[in-house]
Amino acid sequence: MATNFIFILLLSGILCFSAPKKQLGWMWHLPIFGALIYGIAALSDCFPYPDFAVVWEAMPNLSVLLNITPVAQTKELALGILILGAVCVFHNLVSADEQDKNTLNGLAVINIVLLLIALCSTNYFQLLAAVGMADVVVYGAINKYEAKRQYIYGNFLADFLLLNIFAIILGQHANIEIVSSGAYSTDWHHRDYIAIILLLCIFIKSGTILFHSAYQKMSKLNANRLNFILFLATPLMGAVILSILHDILDISRYSLPILRLFAVFTVIWGACGALIVKENHRKCAYMAMVFWGLYFCAFAWLSSLSPRSFIIFLGTAYLFNTALSLIHNSLSIKNRNSFISILTISFAAAGYMLAWWSFTYSNIILAIAGECVLCLLTSQVAFTIRTDYLHLSPFSRFWLSVTIIFGALAAFYFTPELPQFIPFLAVVAPVWIILVIFSPIAKVALRLGAENIQNNDLTTAMYETIILAPLQIIGRILRLTVDIVFLERTVISSVKNAIRFLIFIFRRLHANSVLSSIMFSLLGVLIVAVAYYNGVVK
Repeated sequence: MATNFIFILLLSGILCFSAPKKQLGWMWHLPIFGALIYGIAALSDCFPYPDFAVVWEAMPNLSVLLNITPVAQTKELALGILILGAVCVFHNLVSADEQDKNTLNGLAVINIVLLLIALCSTNYFQLLAAVGMADVVVYGAINKYEAKRQYIYGNFLADFLLLNIFAIILGQHANIEIVSSGAYSTDWHHRDYIAIILLLCIFIKSGTILFHSAYQKMSKLNANRLNFILFLATPLMGAVILSILHDILDISRYSLPILRLFAVFTVIWGACGALIVKENHRKCAYMAMVFWGLYFCAFAWLSSLSPRSFIIFLGTAYLFNTALSLIHNSLSIKNRNSFISILTISFAAAGYMLAWWSFTYSNIILAIAGECVLCLLTSQVAFTIRTDYLHLSPFSRFWLSVTIIFGALAAFYFTPELPQFIPFLAVVAPVWIILVIFSPIAKVALRLGAENIQNNDLTTAMYETIILAPLQIIGRILRLTVDIVFLERTVISSVKNAIRFLIFIFRRLHANSVLSSIMFSLLGVLIVAVAYYNGVVK
């Protein structure tokens, strides 16, 4: 086939985005599903697809190779992104909460194309262009003003930092090609600065601790938009940047400790938020924070990462959040049917924990620690569902159960380490059931259900207390100081000028001259006249 599937996917996304909103809504999605199926078949080697590369002469002495063909190392990751993109488009299409499905699915497909372009990048220009355009696409998918403002500020800073890194590398390496760590000389300047700035850029995009407020502000979005942004948009782009530029981290001895520190505290912070916060969309945002914290833990402590295991882990996390969102959005007091909901969450939790084990089984300590965190969080979610009265419509119950069961079976099928997981599963399953039944954390979470904790984000409060409040106090002190100094200088200057004028007059009066004698005589006559007319002499 003569046309690369990425161009077909891009055209289908633009067509769906530009289509009328209320006319033949499902018809505009047929080209998207056709393009996704074509791309999945091409990446699965069902038929050969052509290589695509364009040489762009950006400057007389600088040519840029635009490559849009996944290499062997990234083919599995690109295939997984296409499959998850198809699931996301399907969820948006069948969801009753999303009103503008054409626009959202069009933006989702365009974002997938930009993820693939970034994944295929072999030079810094192509990567930076894909990252910047993806930020614009995600900005268009956010339909709340406050969330837009928080998102664009943070990602504008991250893109600026990424551009700064590329400028320094281009200035010292004189090459725009993304190369291995051996090409980065030990004699370079600003090596620690480059690595730390890269980590800061990735932390902002992935929403780690201290940088997750932008995604918390998105809690007002509906579940489809929220889960799309949390798992298939900007945070995933941060993971792609990390996978492409991970060699840059090797030039600094500080990068790995910083990555581990932020990863661990991100998991802890996200777990505490998911346990304490009651509002469902904020809970989903904290669960996504836990997921990306676990990913960074795996990146920091594992010697190598399996793209297939990562995609399965990402897919199970997305399906778990989708199930959680749909179940909580379907609350009903009249119908007390929670069995299907508990069964759905159980399947999702099992697939989630199994995918984590498959992802990190080579480091047994990391695998067990992650399993403990996921077991605690998913059991608390199931306990909350057990205590509520939930009801799902038959259609939603059917497609959600099919999706979750299919995801769990796919995780089992693609997990070659399943026999190693069975002994640990024998311990986790009873503990999980006991936590679902009794939930010792429920009382603690109930005591922490204060209004100020539920309505406010602790990071925002910390920023306001530790950073903004001292700056405001210092600003007011400086303002008062400037005002006082200005007034003092003005008064002193006026007094000095008045004294200088009087001294000048008295010097002229006391001068040894005929004019001064005449002036003193006239002054004496004037004083006598005034005294006489005022009755002093009379």
